Amino acid sequence: METSAQPVQGKANKEIMEMVRRFFDLKGNEIDIAYGSKSSEKGLFLKRDKGYIIKKIENEL
Repeated sequence: METSAQPVQGKANKEIMEMVRRFFDLKGNEIDIAYGSKSSEKGLFLKRDKGYIIKKIENEL
């Protein structure tokens, strides 16, 4: 996933989290950075049912 936001003051992290939040129809408190907040490689923690996440991916991709 790419972003046009600069990696300054968390702007790129916020933009990526917003894109993922919109894709999965998540509330703001249902997504967080699990690791890599200061790295180009990140892991996101989605606080939703695993079945919902898998179904959303299968239906959209």
